[in-house]
Amino acid sequence: RPTRVVSDGSSDGCSSALLVDKLENDNDSFVASMCAISLGRIAGQVEETYAIRRLEADLKKERNTVREFEILALAIAKAPSAYDIAIEAINGKNRQATTQGAGMIALGILNDQKAVPVLKKFIEEGEHPVLRGLAAMAAGMLGDDKVLSPIMTMLKTTKSPDAMSFGALGLALLGRKQGSDLLVKLLTAPDNGDVAAFNVHSPGLRTDTSQPDTLADIAPSTGHNSAPETP
Repeated sequence: RPTRVVSDGSSDGCSSALLVDKLENDNDSFVASMCAISLGRIAGQVEETYAIRRLEADLKKERNTVREFEILALAIAKAPSAYDIAIEAINGKNRQATTQGAGMIALGILNDQKAVPVLKKFIEEGEHPVLRGLAAMAAGMLGDDKVLSPIMTMLKTTKSPDAMSFGALGLALLGRKQGSDLLVKLLTAPDNGDVAAFNVHSPGLRTDTSQPDTLADIAPSTGHNSAPETP
């Protein structure tokens, strides 16, 4: 139902009102989640404060299946509250793994350099391997080489295919060929290629989705130096 607006981010007043109604009242969590992302895209393009206000209000309901998408939507919208909401999702007393991951990706989307120490600390000290990987990917989106050493250390010590593929994405986003090389290795490995391929696609960082065994140039959407394309 919300597919058109998700795909192009277009809006008029009626579209936003409809999406807000579905976000707040639809019992299908998938529909509500996609409406949240749609509202974030709309607000990010036309600075629509109504969409941001409704996303912030609905976030307070703490619906676990929708909340992570609302955190991401506010980051996509570049809402003034988005940074603090992302930090609360990562470090707050009511944090959960899904919202922590969303908070990390939100920090990467926001591209605020003050998030670098937060993500660096989680890469170094986090207990959940997948969340450490997501922190590495988000840090790569920020393009700060201060996180290079922690990412490399994590990749050498983790046994999680998810953490490895997200960490490799982080390296590639920093313009490091090791990252793209590792992604190709993971994508072609018989034991975890499906995991790695899903992780490459899921953050929306891959530009070529038609060839699942080919690593496309994943860096341009962040504005940082591109990692070399690797066949």
